[in-house]
Amino acid sequence: MIFSSERRMVLVTWVDNSFALGWKENDEELPLTQCQSVGFLLKTDKTALHLAGIRNHSDGQNGGLHTIAKGCVLSMRRLR
Repeated sequence: MIFSSERRMVLVTWVDNSFALGWKENDEELPLTQCQSVGFLLKTDKTALHLAGIRNHSDGQNGGLHTIAKGCVLSMRRLR
């Protein structure tokens, strides 16, 4: 069953920071981690994209909320 909704389903490719435990050389750099998230685009604001992984169409509630900083977003495309 396909539900009609004003919320678009999107695929967001973004980078996350890295963290390492233990002692490291002062000039050692850690790579950023490239991630992908799929969800319903709830809204965007000046600083972030707000997604929901689950949408209850009977009462409009959302679950699996995820906020991604816009500065980390590499791309976003609409899914069917």
